[in-house]
Amino acid sequence: MAMTNAEKVKILKQYRNSIRNIKLNPKDRDDVLRYNELANTLQRVGCIDYDYADHINYSKNWDFAKEVSRVKNFTFQQCCAFLTLIWRQERLDGDWFVKYINDGSVSKLLDRLIEVFS
Repeated sequence: MAMTNAEKVKILKQYRNSIRNIKLNPKDRDDVLRYNELANTLQRVGCIDYDYADHINYSKNWDFAKEVSRVKNFTFQQCCAFLTLIWRQERLDGDWFVKYINDGSVSKLLDRLIEVFS
């Protein structure tokens, strides 16, 4: 049975609330688990976008923070693409998740997803 938008909103809000107003430490085991929770949350609500590059306009001077500042205008696909990018880059670089949790980008993207689903 497919998940309703209300169920997706509930799951997204639970995760968003668990990361709001915290500063993560990459050496803290609990904070590493929050990274795993992001992947699980995105998967549960159907937001992992393995073709995320199709929804992000890269350029020579592309700036993640500048792009996320326009989150109010993001579509569902763009939110999923940026969240997937954070999740995937963390696996490669090891600092994206903590950086973008700590600066509020992940919360902003989750807020926009909740708005899209509401």
